[in-house]
Amino acid sequence: MEGIAKKYCLNEKSSMPAFWQERVAESRQMMMEFARFYFPVRGGNKVYLGHFDPNVSQKTHRCYLGSLFKKLPSFAGYEELFFSPAEFDYTRSAKSAAVQNGIFLDIESSYKHRENEGSIDVDIEKERILETCSENNIPKPSIIVFTGSGLHPHWVFPKRLYCRENTKYAKNRARWKRVIKALQKIFSENEHNVDTQVCGLNQLLRLPGGVHAKTGEMARVVHWGDKVDFDELEAKLLPPDDTQTKDKQKKQKKELKINIGYVGSGKKGGEGRFNLNTLNFDRINDIIYLINSRWENEMIPEGYRNRFIFILTSILALQNNNFDKAKKEAKSILQGKISKEWIEQEEWKLSYIEDRVLRYLRGEEPDPRFTYETKTIIDHLGITPEEEQVLKTLFSKLEKHRRRAVREGWQKTNDQKHQERQERVREAKKLREQNYTNQEIADMLGVSERSVKRYLNGK
Repeated sequence: MEGIAKKYCLNEKSSMPAFWQERVAESRQMMMEFARFYFPVRGGNKVYLGHFDPNVSQKTHRCYLGSLFKKLPSFAGYEELFFSPAEFDYTRSAKSAAVQNGIFLDIESSYKHRENEGSIDVDIEKERILETCSENNIPKPSIIVFTGSGLHPHWVFPKRLYCRENTKYAKNRARWKRVIKALQKIFSENEHNVDTQVCGLNQLLRLPGGVHAKTGEMARVVHWGDKVDFDELEAKLLPPDDTQTKDKQKKQKKELKINIGYVGSGKKGGEGRFNLNTLNFDRINDIIYLINSRWENEMIPEGYRNRFIFILTSILALQNNNFDKAKKEAKSILQGKISKEWIEQEEWKLSYIEDRVLRYLRGEEPDPRFTYETKTIIDHLGITPEEEQVLKTLFSKLEKHRRRAVREGWQKTNDQKHQERQERVREAKKLREQNYTNQEIADMLGVSERSVKRYLNGK
């Protein structure tokens, strides 16, 4: 511990005041208590620690949650020490953010940019934060951190808020962003000096136990409270129209306007129902997606009505061997999107499909039923390249080539990661030959100590 104090705190070049062993022990205790509260779950995600000491070359340190509490004590006594409230898949980028453990504000000192920057009255400012929460009927922060010049209230979640991109949790990114903006607005309106730029999914914030280089004050927790459920916080801050309620209402509205219940209840090989593994099943769902995305709250316009009902009935008749059932299912899908009066007047045009089905059933021809090619459906329905990108079956050869290129790009990414790992392995072995410890090698490479052991053992 004394070595740490000398290296980072008693260095004559450091702008921080002299900082003795007992303060290093205090720093260590603060950061450990805070981290245990903020990160109760271990796992394979990464968190980041950062510092901006000009005398130390390594500025950010990535470590697995599982090794965080082994690595954290070595930072006791650092000045300008930061941490990421979020967990990441790999790099500390907003795109890579996988989990949010809390939400936060940066309330700056009213003395910012003055010589007496640290002369904030912490107790008064803390009480003002708590009063603002009470007056606006929102939960009080779980933690309030005095940073050395300002205050950071944190609302820490009892359950991790998953927000990984390209998963069903991706929508939580926008929800988290709306909530933090709502908090910023409330506190700004109540005359708190809020830094509205501090709202990133990959934000770094001051870690209790670190020291503010300008004021010499150690960051510390000045208020401990209860953890706050994210859904409860969202409900308090945002009116129903701005929360998930709006999304749920839209979804219910779509389901009322378009009847797609039959596609989910089909039994494999059942009469009059879809085999869930067929191309036709996927085409029907692509067409339903098109209708919902193009005309969410509107009727299908003239010029498209004939095309949709004819294509749907053809596909259904091809699948069901029964024209009456096919027509009934097509009308069920288009319920609410095409008026009953129009269908009654125009459904005679489907007799062409009926004739072909009857000829097939009578054995007059091998299979004369009308089958649309993919290109024909794309042309008839005017499917755009942008729409093709989200459809499962209705896409052109150009889109097919684009998807293949994307897959090959993923392979290149994997190859690149493998090469980067091999480079880290070689570097780790070189450093080991120079008698660096595993932990020192891990810090230099920005990986966990466990990874270094694997590198050196050839795993």
